[in-house]
Amino acid sequence: MTLVTDWISAVCSALAAFVALLTLLAVFVSARQLLTEHSLYRLGLAEESLGPWHSKVERKRFLGMQRHICTPTVTLPDLVQKDWKPNVTFPVGFSTTQEHRTADPERALVKASWVNFMEALGLSPKSEHLYKMNLEPELVNGIIPMRWNGKDLVGICSMLGFQSHEDKPSFKTPMPLPMQWSGPLGWLQFRASSDGCICEFRRRMILENQLSSKTHQFYKDKSKRDHSHMLKSRLWQSINGMSLRNNQLLYLGGTDGDSATMRTSERHDQSSQDNLFEELLAADLTQEEVVEKIGGGRQKQLDILPTKNTTKEADSFPEFFRNMLQKKKGKMEVLKPCPGLLSVVVEGELAYSRGLDIRDCHEYHRTYTDYEDVDQTQFPYHLGDLYMDETLLKLMKEAMATLKPDGFYFSPTAHLYSDITEVYKHVQEQSDKLSQIFPKTWFDEWLQDNDDNKVLYHAAALCNEFQDIRTNSRAVFTVDDMLVISKASASLGGIISTAGMDLVWAMLAQPELFSHFTQRLPKMRIAILLQAKVTCAASQLDCTTLMESAAAPEEEKQSQKIYSVPLCSNGEFSGTQLLAAFMDVFLTFFWVEKRWMSDVALYDATVPQTIAMR
Repeated sequence: MTLVTDWISAVCSALAAFVALLTLLAVFVSARQLLTEHSLYRLGLAEESLGPWHSKVERKRFLGMQRHICTPTVTLPDLVQKDWKPNVTFPVGFSTTQEHRTADPERALVKASWVNFMEALGLSPKSEHLYKMNLEPELVNGIIPMRWNGKDLVGICSMLGFQSHEDKPSFKTPMPLPMQWSGPLGWLQFRASSDGCICEFRRRMILENQLSSKTHQFYKDKSKRDHSHMLKSRLWQSINGMSLRNNQLLYLGGTDGDSATMRTSERHDQSSQDNLFEELLAADLTQEEVVEKIGGGRQKQLDILPTKNTTKEADSFPEFFRNMLQKKKGKMEVLKPCPGLLSVVVEGELAYSRGLDIRDCHEYHRTYTDYEDVDQTQFPYHLGDLYMDETLLKLMKEAMATLKPDGFYFSPTAHLYSDITEVYKHVQEQSDKLSQIFPKTWFDEWLQDNDDNKVLYHAAALCNEFQDIRTNSRAVFTVDDMLVISKASASLGGIISTAGMDLVWAMLAQPELFSHFTQRLPKMRIAILLQAKVTCAASQLDCTTLMESAAAPEEEKQSQKIYSVPLCSNGEFSGTQLLAAFMDVFLTFFWVEKRWMSDVALYDATVPQTIAMR
């Protein structure tokens, strides 16, 4: 009996020892896991990982014994409601301590890419009213991630000019993963994981400014144009809309059932037709051969086509053909009111997800037609190939006054960019002909005796600098270069004044005024130009003294001096204001031309609901 009792006691002792050993092992493993996890979190919370956010992310309670990990959450509707004023910059990183200097001794990017992305947006830990801190219990590859609502990230990226590399971005099929978007600030890389969609931001390499250091130095302390509406304006531009005053919107939609793809196809067909006409112009063909090539021509046009003979005496043939070419090439776009259009197209849903109000919106759809079929009585006005009534012309005038360089790259959709280039088409035509906009002799004669003259002098130099780059080289302009354009435009706006903004409109609405002014600039003396007077009455802009100062005596009678400018307010303007308006149009054109067209808005409905940016 004693032997059995001893045996049982020994077994129990062995079992107890074994259980104690297992318990000790479990405690050891758990302690190792806790230490490893603590080490990982310590690295994830370090300044090298989170930059200025490291003290904001970790919150300790109960005398430091309990720790909560929180990261910021940004929602686009909330930013719109709080009237966020974006200050988009190129992410350069954050200052590091002496012990942790990297290859870049001044600035270093942190490991958490969302911190660099937030820096690009101009959102810092101090912007507490623009974000909320939410618990984040997990690490993603050793990084404490920031959670984004997919729609919010799409909206912000679309206004920053990000582009998809898919052939046909769709709002109907799920966003494929992995995927990469590219934009002027860098790349966003999306991939799937066991925890859902993960995103990383990678900036571009640091570029040298393309504009001269002298230009940057002059505008260094200048203020950029006041764009209190910049956020809404950019959000509308990313979904084919244009901002107006008082939070109103102008939306120029496509044809019934139209899409960006269909419109591109029509443009391609037009381009093919234009190429045919150009080939016919260059060929030595008879009337019958031309008719056979064109096909389907109207009989009344063919009857008056002169025959091209072998003696080359019938020089009227090419001239007539060129005139016919201008009428036949391309379709005119007639814009008609269509209330409620935004509520039945995808852009309406995009606006809703961005927190934008579509109730106070002027909506139009378009039809494509031949020039001779445009009802000139109903649609008597046009900007490029866009034909419209007076109501829409007033809205376009207001929209063009709002569309100004805002300190970042212009980032419209392809559809909107096509419409705006129609408005600036005559500006591009003049720019294509020039090696420089302002004669070099001007700068020797230009007296910088007051602030306005200094602003004009440097704006003229900036225009020439852009024109030289546009004509003779290729360049990727930096964010700082874009900021210079905004500051230059703002400085010119101070000279033009609110009343003089009609001169900017005149340069856009009356192509002949702009082209004549451009062509006669080399003949003008800067001192005479600045002292000239321009008056407007009953939409007739009288530039007599201005144009006569640039015309030789034998050209005076033929030179045009009075221009019809619809919606131009009555008043008297100075030559200084007119020159400033001319410069502002050119600078805005350069800004528009250096666009980053965005298409990522189409992923709004198909993007993952939650994205972890590591």
